[in-house]
Amino acid sequence: MARDWLKAGRGLLRLRRDYNDTAAVFDIIAALEGPSLWRAYRRMRLDPVGRALIEAGEELSDRLMDSAWVASHPLGSVGAAYRAFLRGKRFNARVLADALLESADVPALRRRGAPAAWWPRYVTDVHDIAHVIAGYDSDPKGEGCLMAFTFAQLEGLGYAAIAAGSALLFGPLAVAEGYARGRRAAWLWAEDWAARFAEPLADVRRRLNVAPARHYAARLA
Repeated sequence: MARDWLKAGRGLLRLRRDYNDTAAVFDIIAALEGPSLWRAYRRMRLDPVGRALIEAGEELSDRLMDSAWVASHPLGSVGAAYRAFLRGKRFNARVLADALLESADVPALRRRGAPAAWWPRYVTDVHDIAHVIAGYDSDPKGEGCLMAFTFAQLEGLGYAAIAAGSALLFGPLAVAEGYARGRRAAWLWAEDWAARFAEPLADVRRRLNVAPARHYAARLA
């Protein structure tokens, strides 16, 4: 997929005016995606857990939208931290996932044999979980730091562009740290998150080598 730098530039201008413009975020990511989404999918298939998740094809957003399931996890768990992350927000995992699907190069994914819908949606679902694992809230600075973290993991230039814009607004230290943390951490996408939700958050962070953020004033557990 050819990169659309003009579309990305327009998206960045919109994002500068309104950092909560989710459509602009997706436009930037899709415009600069190139082959990164396919490379990440191929990496997913090479991982035993990732391959099993692909073959199962279950929608993680169905779990994330099940309030009773999210509420069932004990204090200190990944699920409890995700529940706290959602508090006071109007996130709809399915809507966000479908928005990314509309922006992604689905025909190219289909030609390569990838699930045309499941993979982009799964990427978006794990992004919300990554907020919790990395300890970044959904405030503009937290989003910028997580974009840097995600760029280190998925290598999409759209993530890098948004992270760079955040560094200009909020300073480079926290954003650069986000990238470094993403480089050191295990790959978050090849995890069975439906199972991980019941586990202690501290244990999961330790196992995935996600160190504390020192340059971001975390408001998450």
